[in-house]
Amino acid sequence: MSQKLSSVLASALEKLERRLPLIARTAVTTYAAGSPLYGDTAPEHLHLHMAHTVREIGRLFISALREDRELTEEETLPLAERARERAEDGLPAEDLLDAYLLIGELFWRELSALAGPGPDERDQGSESTDSRAAERAALLLAVGPLLSHLHRTALAGVRAHQEESRLILGSIHDPSRRAARALLAGEQAPEAPGLELADSYAVLALAITPDAAERTGNPTGRQIAGRRKVHRVEQEAARALAPCTLSALDATGGVLLVPVPVASDPPHQALLRLAGAAGADVVAAWAPPVKNADLPTTAERTREVLRLAIVGGATAGVHVLDDVLLEYQLARPTSARERLLALAHVLRSEPRLLHTLHAYFDNDWARLRTARALGVHPNTVDNRLLRIAALTGADPSTSRGLVLLGAVLTLERTAPESTGSTPEC
Repeated sequence: MSQKLSSVLASALEKLERRLPLIARTAVTTYAAGSPLYGDTAPEHLHLHMAHTVREIGRLFISALREDRELTEEETLPLAERARERAEDGLPAEDLLDAYLLIGELFWRELSALAGPGPDERDQGSESTDSRAAERAALLLAVGPLLSHLHRTALAGVRAHQEESRLILGSIHDPSRRAARALLAGEQAPEAPGLELADSYAVLALAITPDAAERTGNPTGRQIAGRRKVHRVEQEAARALAPCTLSALDATGGVLLVPVPVASDPPHQALLRLAGAAGADVVAAWAPPVKNADLPTTAERTREVLRLAIVGGATAGVHVLDDVLLEYQLARPTSARERLLALAHVLRSEPRLLHTLHAYFDNDWARLRTARALGVHPNTVDNRLLRIAALTGADPSTSRGLVLLGAVLTLERTAPESTGSTPEC
């Protein structure tokens, strides 16, 4: 390039560098609008990851164009690492390549616009025309290097993405996950380099609500957001619980196996950290360490404790068997349970009576407070309680009747077939 053209291009590159944040935002919104993964709304994680990548690529391109050199392999390594992360998230390779090409196109458009004549140079005769021709020539000389930089960047990213995808498909990427699945199934965990299994594990069952990113875009985009969330939770579990914690999690939850030595008390503070990493609500159930042979039974019981805690209204915290003793016992398959479910079915056929009985128990059997809660006369409460006694044979004015009806209400609320209807008063 001549000195004149280098000066023109240098000025354009300086302007381009200042506009990198704006270019990054444009790239994110344009990519989201054109991608079937997201539709018109770019989720937060896309702004976080893609915008950073756009700015980094822009700095590399500008540096190489200024110095009239090729990008080095070392400079593309951070971009390759991000491509591996996107493969782990489940982003298809064609979407990654689409993003790279879009970034290159946006930089060329910006460079073309910035290198054009300023407002004070327009309509100034032949001198202005000569200036524009020089600028076009400078831009044409920049096309080849820009495409070369885009080529190297995209190639490094796609190669890294393919390598990571092969690792995932070959099931050698996460031996911890394979070990967790095997132990929970009562099988021998496969050996893997660098993975040391403990003789005993505590069980932490988790239920994780969708984060903001999982509520936008199409199913593939939501799946990517869910995988990112799981990855964050697993990383935090290694810090907050134990470095060698085994994971059998998906986007909705699952089980963490925490190796001993570990405290037998429920990890309340650790759960707060896991919820923070997830960016979502997390409810958990905990079982103290047991031998590996007992893990399938213990994990099944812990998952049931978690289910009962959630249907009982829990939205956060770590729960143990003692928190749901009655619910857990009533959930066991027995002939008596079937009879209690039959009484629950009788009450469901009279939704107003069922709602009244729930309110009566919620207000510690105080008829006046129950009447106020329902917005009815106390005599109405009395009449409904008499009707309940006639239908079920359990009189709520007696201690035996209260115990029996309490068990019926517990089953009505926690049994999987429960409708949980709440009618008008």
